[in-house]
Amino acid sequence: MKKHRPRVKKLRKRQTKEWSPKGGWYHGGAPLLKAGDMLLPRSVTGAAGFSTVSESIRYLLAPEILEDEDWVFVTSNVKLAFSYCSDHPSGNGWLYRVQPEGKIERDPDRLHDCFRCERARIIDVVRLPFRVKQQIRAEIRAGTAY
Repeated sequence: MKKHRPRVKKLRKRQTKEWSPKGGWYHGGAPLLKAGDMLLPRSVTGAAGFSTVSESIRYLLAPEILEDEDWVFVTSNVKLAFSYCSDHPSGNGWLYRVQPEGKIERDPDRLHDCFRCERARIIDVVRLPFRVKQQIRAEIRAGTAY
């Protein structure tokens, strides 16, 4: 009897498919936002700043590179956006694919693929597979994510 063999093979084939980002701009931030919502600067929303002690200590040691609260920060690197999303003060940040609006420029305070814009509209909520999240976390800890 060949009951479920074809299904199992098909399922395994689907699971081995590699996840890849769609491209575009990403933002890691507050949870529970949806497509169509607008991301505004912290000076407008009053949102909290850094969440981890190590992150705040790093900026206390170098106060000249503090974030400017008049911008929304975006990146084309999904791993970098995920690192910000995982450091959200709520402990449950979400990852969004966004479309920057208004003026956009490279962030002068960051070495990596960081940009800042006046505001951004959420296009999609990005759901990363668990194994991809684990892989990115391991790369962040090793310092090879971006």
